[in-house]
Amino acid sequence: MTSMKNLRKAALTLGLALLATGAAYAQTYGTATTDIWNTDFQKAFMTEKEMHMMDMSHKGMVTKADYDTYMGKVFDMMDRKHRGMLDEADYTAVDAQAGSSNIWTADFQKTLRSLSMMHTIDKSGKGMVSKADFMAHMDKIFDMLDKDHNGMLEANEFIYEKVFGVK
Repeated sequence: MTSMKNLRKAALTLGLALLATGAAYAQTYGTATTDIWNTDFQKAFMTEKEMHMMDMSHKGMVTKADYDTYMGKVFDMMDRKHRGMLDEADYTAVDAQAGSSNIWTADFQKTLRSLSMMHTIDKSGKGMVSKADFMAHMDKIFDMLDKDHNGMLEANEFIYEKVFGVK
């Protein structure tokens, strides 16, 4: 009787652990909205075109230095008043000229500059995003994508279709 109870207890514990692991994976790399990004942002960000825009060293991958430089430029483009802070109007003002000759794709800009992403980055809830907060948030995304922790994002870690095996 005692061993049956122990076996049930162990099975329940294992089941809960597997459920928690699956939920954590879905939040990290799925189409679920998380405390880091939403599904629309994830799909617009994790594209081959964005990867090439970030690959400033032209190595066929995005190094941490490339990524940081790129994200710094993205913030600076949004910070038209050069205050080091973005309020709601600054953050959500979409540049109509975004496209192939710009630093970002139209889809990436649209999803990044949404109120939901601003609120995701604005952990203090003050309605302002500092450059430090923006960069820290983007660093979390890099670290999450860099599955082999080598300081580089290869296509199999960055491009949505390759990561998830979907089109």
